[in-house]
Amino acid sequence: VEAIFDLLYRHSTNLKLTREALTLGITLLYGGNKAVQDSFYMFFKADYENTILEDLTDILEDVIDDLLSKEERRLKRNYYKALKFLYKYYRSDQNAVKEIKVRDDLKQEIVRRYNKELEPRDRTNAVGTKPYRFVLVILTFFKMLCQGHNYQFQEFLRDQRVCGHTKSFNVLGYMKEVYQDYSRIVTRFNIEFGIKTLELMTDMQQGNSRANNDILLTESMVYTLFRTLHGSNVATDLDLLARGFELDPHEENYLELKQQASVLLVGIFEKGEPEIHHTMSQYFD
Repeated sequence: VEAIFDLLYRHSTNLKLTREALTLGITLLYGGNKAVQDSFYMFFKADYENTILEDLTDILEDVIDDLLSKEERRLKRNYYKALKFLYKYYRSDQNAVKEIKVRDDLKQEIVRRYNKELEPRDRTNAVGTKPYRFVLVILTFFKMLCQGHNYQFQEFLRDQRVCGHTKSFNVLGYMKEVYQDYSRIVTRFNIEFGIKTLELMTDMQQGNSRANNDILLTESMVYTLFRTLHGSNVATDLDLLARGFELDPHEENYLELKQQASVLLVGIFEKGEPEIHHTMSQYFD
């Protein structure tokens, strides 16, 4: 752990080395290794200027902003292409296309033809490039620090001032806002990012951290999680095609995202007060 921190301090501008150092840290933390977590906490606590965490969160902000922007543009392109494709295929008006339910015996052929028309940039995995893979490594590293209901890191990643630091970055609050923006542009090509984000928030919420639960138990976040369970457009065939789920509302990765949203919802409501449950019940389905 000391060697990892030394690398992060001395080579903060070397992103490849930083990524490899965090990957080593993830390996050491595997399974919620409490001794390794305690060692990491000691070094993070001693970093009074918050240098390491600030470097990592700067990377998160820059790359995630770029990811959301590009994925929003991609989804708009693909939505238009899917609408145009189904309009041409069914030769009907566009309003009717939005309600079309593709016959099961036609789905495979329609998906094959549609995918053939897509440009490579519109069917490439968003998190396959190095900057985006790096973000997944950072999210996984933060998750492993909190694994096993590690209260110290759950609190620390929310507010470093608990350790007397002069600077602070609310990782949970930031990732909550990110997920709310991301939930509108979920596609098969970026879904790994959504899953990792939900996993991190879940590990920061579980256990005894009431303050973290309060951050997540808001109308906007509950609505967002229910929207994830519904599907952004109640999983119409047009929506499924545009988002790359190949007309399958039960696509494996899509179900995994929904499962993670369910786990987080259960955890949030288990800690909520009865009056909060009543307020949030309007979003139940």
